[in-house]
Order: sequence, then C-alpha cells, then structure tokens
Amino acid sequence: MKRGFTLIELLVVVLIIGILSAVALPQYTKVVNRAKAAETWPIGKAFMDAQKVYYMTNGVYTENLEDLDIQIPEIKNWDISTSAWNDSNGANTIIYFTGKNSMEDFVIWFKLYGPGAVEAMCGGDQKQCVNMLPCLGVGSGNTAHCYY
Repeated sequence: MKRGFTLIELLVVVLIIGILSAVALPQYTKVVNRAKAAETWPIGKAFMDAQKVYYMTNGVYTENLEDLDIQIPEIKNWDISTSAWNDSNGANTIIYFTGKNSMEDFVIWFKLYGPGAVEAMCGGDQKQCVNMLPCLGVGSGNTAHCYY
C-alpha cells in the first residue's frame, strides 16, 4: 500500500486555498488602506487645533507651518501641504495629505471653516475613501466627508 495524496486531493486543497485568498485579499487591502489613512488623523487634528489657537491669538489663520506651535512629522505614505485664506464665509484653512506609493490615487484633506467646524474629506475611489475615513459620510462625486 502506497502512502501519499492523490492528484484530486491536491487539486482540492489548492482550490480551497485559492478561494480563501480571493476572499481575504480585498479585505486585507481595505484594512491596510484604512491603517495608512489613520496616519493622517492625529496630524490633521493637531494641525487644526494649532490653527485654532493661532487664530484666537492673531485673528487670522496662517499658511506657514513654522508659525504654528507644532511639528508635523514626515510620514511614509503621504505628502503634506497646507493653505489658508479669508472669504465671505470667514477664514478657512486646509491641510492636504497627498498619497505616495500605493496610496497615490488618494488625497485626504481637513478643512477648518471660520468658527471652528472641521470637515475631513477624501478624494479618489469613493468606496475606498468611505472605508478609509472613520465616519460613514458620503459626499458628492468621488469624495467622502466627515464633520467633527
């Protein structure tokens, strides 16, 4: 009597592994993208809080990060830029996180409106963006929105 596996048994095992991989890989990608997007949240919140303090002190938002009382760390998956302006709705400021490497199709930004309402948005694949943001808001076009 020979010991071992038949070809059919091996094919069944390979088929089961293939099915499990097909189900698990998209979920894994979703979790990895959410983790990469989570890098932006503490930095965005710190930036917004520092801008609020600067605004209370000086009456305007600053476009220059050196004016704020924080240090923005270099993060692996995102390039960071900021802008600020005044318009008829009051003062506005935004911090942008533009994806690098595997995140290059995404932009996450935090916008601070005049009296202090913060909106977080993601541009890119809308379904992926909704999965990356810690809220369930969906905006128009290919953006997802959170308010806090």
